[in-house]
Amino acid sequence: MQMARFMCRSQVGRTLAVGFFGLVLLQAPFLFLGVARGAPAHSASNPRRADAGGEAYQLCHQGGILQKQQRFRKAVGKYQQAVKLSPTMKDAWYRLGICLEQLREYPQATKALLRATALDARYYDAWIELGSVELAQGHYDVARTYVRRIFDFDKRSFYAYYGLGVIDYQQGRLSEATEDFNRSHMLFNDWSHSLFNLAVCEYNKGATVVALERIRKAVQMEPDNPLFLFLQGWYFLMAGQRDVGLLAFRRLIEADKKASTYTDTAHAMMAMRKGRYKEATTWIDSALKEDPDESNVKAIVLKAMLVSHDGRKKLAQAIIREALAVDPLDRDARDVATHLGVALPPHGPARLLSQRPKTLPWETPAAKSPSAAKSPSAAKSPSAAKSRPAAKSPSAAKSPSAAKSRSAAKSPSAAKSPSAAKSPSAAKSRPAAKFPAVNPPPPPGVPR
Repeated sequence: MQMARFMCRSQVGRTLAVGFFGLVLLQAPFLFLGVARGAPAHSASNPRRADAGGEAYQLCHQGGILQKQQRFRKAVGKYQQAVKLSPTMKDAWYRLGICLEQLREYPQATKALLRATALDARYYDAWIELGSVELAQGHYDVARTYVRRIFDFDKRSFYAYYGLGVIDYQQGRLSEATEDFNRSHMLFNDWSHSLFNLAVCEYNKGATVVALERIRKAVQMEPDNPLFLFLQGWYFLMAGQRDVGLLAFRRLIEADKKASTYTDTAHAMMAMRKGRYKEATTWIDSALKEDPDESNVKAIVLKAMLVSHDGRKKLAQAIIREALAVDPLDRDARDVATHLGVALPPHGPARLLSQRPKTLPWETPAAKSPSAAKSPSAAKSPSAAKSRPAAKSPSAAKSPSAAKSRSAAKSPSAAKSPSAAKSPSAAKSRPAAKFPAVNPPPPPGVPR
């Protein structure tokens, strides 16, 4: 009010008032034209733009459902439609890259992920996933370069150190991987995945006591994680602490309702400990069928131990060589290889194969015929392939048909299986076996 009185009473005020209202009158035609022509394209009031954004969001949501169902090809179609409608939707580009990686379409996956980082240079997950795509192709230096981009805007990113640890482990650099996972754990000690992988590295280095303590803490953070419970049971049993190991296996059987490869391997381990080798063989065959991507190297090691117990040393040697090809750093695989007289490979990257061979190392030629059994135990006795041993707990009991319906895709790597092919023609290219918990989701609400 005082300002209005001043503008009316003083000469300067009257001059300012005339100038102000004149400016408004000069802009009036342009304001009118703007209303007549409609809001600009970037305005939220543009119904066409709003409809496109809403449709893109719905497509992205549908793609996420398909992705969870592991229907990656259809998910790719949904994400591609989403980014066509809304090219600035970074999450759609990111998810598109993940699905393309699952389909092993690596160049397209890289392009999609780079689009996500172009929209947001601080997109942690996209940089990590770019490293994962290059790692799957064996491009360790490029993968490390992508992950290190996170340090450009976050010098203390535990997520970046975690990604570097995965790359170093895959490259066979056990000491460097241990240091990376330790840094990740020190920066954020409440994240179970860095602690778990640190336990794996310590165990493979021979620091059993430290590894047991770390795996125990990881299980306390995620008491229902099947992989954590499985390795806790395995490590403690191999260390001679039978009660703790068996308790972890029983908890695994109760928690893992789907009876995954880890549950079946636990059943096999317990059966072998009791001297029931035929039952253990049937369980381990089931575990290997459910693990075509070879993420469970312990199942291959246990298979070699069972075959060796039957006196088939050459076959056991072939199987343990495959375990070493999957993970040359695995301590138990190296110990069994030494026991069988197999030369230990250097601590290097896993051998790369692209396809599952027609005949596995332990399959007989008769197994190729349609009527032949497909498992080691079935090759011996036809009745063994018809049913699996009964589970020891009600939650683990499964029908024969249930074993066939379980989803086998457990990791982003392509389907693989132990191979007996030793000729150069058999050694084609496949993504290196993924390290357990390679790229887990970051903890919610925590800066990485």
